Amino acid sequence: MSAHRESPPSAAGQLQPYGIRISLRPLAGPLDAAPFLEALLSETAAACVDAGATLIGHLKCALHDGRSRLFCNLTSARSGASCRGDGPAAVQPGVEARLDLAVLVYGLSTEEIDRIVARVLEGLLLPAAVVWSRSEPSHHAHR
Repeated sequence: MSAHRESPPSAAGQLQPYGIRISLRPLAGPLDAAPFLEALLSETAAACVDAGATLIGHLKCALHDGRSRLFCNLTSARSGASCRGDGPAAVQPGVEARLDLAVLVYGLSTEEIDRIVARVLEGLLLPAAVVWSRSEPSHHAHR
């Protein structure tokens, strides 16, 4: 199976589903979960539009801390992201959490989306002293 699939073209352009699994670990202070996830989705959507995405389909993520999950989704850059679930209010220093992220936008390649996601993650996590790494190869949202 190929690394990524393309859907048939639509009026909005090509759709290449993108997904990534990320490990996060705060080093100094706690990472406030809902504000981080909302910013991640909103900033990723805005950057995708700036990069030429013709339509935002759906951005969604789930943060797992080993005990519970917090879900967040965005279907419109204008209305922003919203979170729900019984997940952690914060990821505590030294605790590793898993973040699953899916980005469905029209008009961008998975490689472009990957670069955008990496930039947004760096911008949000570096100042918060949170280390992150890919725990699975990207571009495998829908196998």
